[in-house]
Amino acid sequence: MLRRILPGWQFSDSRALHDEAQRLAINIRTRMATQGGWSWTRLQEAYTRALRQREKRRVGTKENEQLWQEELAAKEARIAELEAALAAAEDASMGPPQSEGILDDAFRDALGPECFEGEFSDRLRAALQYVLETGEAHGWDARSLEVFRRILKTSADSTRAKALLSEIRRAAKNRRRSAKTLPRLLEKYGYAPPTNKTHVRLNARPGYEGLKAVTIAKTASDHRTPDNQVSQIKEAMGLNRLV
Repeated sequence: MLRRILPGWQFSDSRALHDEAQRLAINIRTRMATQGGWSWTRLQEAYTRALRQREKRRVGTKENEQLWQEELAAKEARIAELEAALAAAEDASMGPPQSEGILDDAFRDALGPECFEGEFSDRLRAALQYVLETGEAHGWDARSLEVFRRILKTSADSTRAKALLSEIRRAAKNRRRSAKTLPRLLEKYGYAPPTNKTHVRLNARPGYEGLKAVTIAKTASDHRTPDNQVSQIKEAMGLNRLV
């Protein structure tokens, strides 16, 4: 789906326009499987393996163990990369939605940047669904409820919120690396890079008001840390009603 980015009130200057274009380009590129050649992760993995093979006969046990740990970390990163590519391929195989959503491009652009493609329409659909479930008890008339029902029927969920949640779970899964992988992931969805070195705390970038701050644990306390981290991010990004 093509997305037009036009100067307007949502982009205060050329820098903001550039940042949004960069975010969309990164968002698209990270969902593309590698087409020929080697990815950076694969290159690191091959280099570490070759180095280990060359050095294993002349280094001590400690150095050999360090090389093994580096190779293992490279393999884990490669697995995460392949899982992300597989998830993107599965999302693409689902085909396009029934429509482009409730909002047209011009109105969506006027609202400002989205955390993910189709976010605004998805949130409106979630709100309409909630009104349909509770509206009669709160005095909504039958005609309005029927209109809301037709809007939901003739539009479609983007499925991007579910894909985003899967990405968050994969990034949080490795407790040793999540303090690095989670911030990099969230920076693509509306968060600014962490500025405090004592702990990893991310705040929303300008234009993404409503996203709550997220604190990433530098060291995992127990096996429940990944699930707790995912729950915190899910709440902070307002994904509970979308997935």
